[in-house]
Amino acid sequence: EELAESIRLTRLINPITLDEYNVLVCGYRRIKAFELLGRQEIEYTLQSDLEPWQREVMEFEENYRRKNLSPAEELLAVKKIHTTYQQHYGLKKTLGASLRPNWTFADTASLLGMSIGSAHSQITLAEAIEREPDLAKLDSVSSIRHEVERRQAQRIRQVMAGVVVSSQTINDG
Repeated sequence: EELAESIRLTRLINPITLDEYNVLVCGYRRIKAFELLGRQEIEYTLQSDLEPWQREVMEFEENYRRKNLSPAEELLAVKKIHTTYQQHYGLKKTLGASLRPNWTFADTASLLGMSIGSAHSQITLAEAIEREPDLAKLDSVSSIRHEVERRQAQRIRQVMAGVVVSSQTINDG
């Protein structure tokens, strides 16, 4: 409704995007806003020959810039764009003949206007959400980070307790 009101007062600023098969690439919310306004036609941009990774980047840009992503959705979106670019740009050999991604945390940070540490942290938290989906229910990034740290500390204590028990068993035996 907010978008529809904005379009009604001004006009459509960004056309929707279709591929060569008239499949929607970007603009679902704009179409819904036009439907609310009772409009039958909408401007569009045609993007031909999009590669899958380019579609993912366009989808990311469309959704990430929206303000109503949940904290978990935002973290997962950052990871998805990072992974998409890494897959597209591939790996390069370093001096030691090991392989390194051509797309780095620094590249993602620059793209999204954040620090390298923030990009790394957000991607790490997204990986934690993928492993433990219940983290997505938390209402802020700081809550997710705190819970991930709490669980990591708990796992470390459990491992250490097992080491102590094993050590005592060996000494007693």
